[in-house]
Amino acid sequence: MQAMSRSVWLTIDIGNSTIKIGLFAEDRTLATVTESSVEEALTRITTWNTQTPPCRIGLCNVVPQQSEVLISKIAEFTDAPIFEVNSHAIFPIRLDYTPPENLGPDRLAAACAAWYPGGTSQIIIDAGTAITIDVVRADGSFLGGVIMPSPTLSNRALADYTAKLPNVSLTPPEGSFGTSTVEALQHGLIYGMIDGVLGTIARIEQFLDSPSVITLTGGWYQILAEHIPRAQINRNLVLHGIRLLMQFNPPPE
Repeated sequence: MQAMSRSVWLTIDIGNSTIKIGLFAEDRTLATVTESSVEEALTRITTWNTQTPPCRIGLCNVVPQQSEVLISKIAEFTDAPIFEVNSHAIFPIRLDYTPPENLGPDRLAAACAAWYPGGTSQIIIDAGTAITIDVVRADGSFLGGVIMPSPTLSNRALADYTAKLPNVSLTPPEGSFGTSTVEALQHGLIYGMIDGVLGTIARIEQFLDSPSVITLTGGWYQILAEHIPRAQINRNLVLHGIRLLMQFNPPPE
C-alpha cells in the first residue's frame, strides 16, 4: 500500500440517489465530486487513493447495503482508519431527539456543519430524495425536524398508485395553476415542495422566536433558493459535516 498523506482526509456521503465524495487537507477542500453508483464511486476513490492516499476516511450513509460494499472494497487497497457517522459519536451539538439512533447520519452531519461553531439558531434544509428540515438552537441543542417527500418521490408515488396519472418531467411550471393534467401535476409537485418548505420555515421561526440562519443543500436547492433568498447555499454540507465530526472523533491510538 502507498504511503498516506498525513493531512489528507477522504469523506463519503452515500445518499439515496447519489454518492458524494470529498478530499480535504485540514480545513481546505481539495476536490469534491458526485457519482451515481457504487462502481463509479469506487473508481473515483481508487484514483484519488493512487494520487493522494488519505490518512483517514469518513463515511456517512443512509443506504447500509452500499456502505458495506464500499467499506469492504476500500479495505482492499488502504488501511486508513474509517470513521462512520452515527448517534454514538462525539458531536459539537446536543441531541434532543428520541431515540437518537433513529436520527439519520446525514442529518447529523449537516446540522453540525451548519451550526458549528455556534452562536446562531439554524434551520438546515437538505432537499434530496427526501427533504429534511432540521432545527438547532443557538446553544447547540438539536431540537428535531421535518421530513417530507421530494417531487421525485411524490411523482413516482402518484404514477405507481393511481390508474391514470403519469410520470411528468419535473420542470418548474409557469402561472399559478395547470391547464392540463401534466401541468397540474407539475404545479402540485414543484409548488407543493416550495410551499411546504416555506410554511415549515415560518412555523419553526415562530417557535424559535429569535433570528435564525437558513442553510440549504441537496439536489433541489436551486429551485428552493429562488424562493428563500436569504438562505446560505452549501452544496457539500454533509461532506463538510463528516470532516468536522472526524475532528471531534480521532481514531484510537
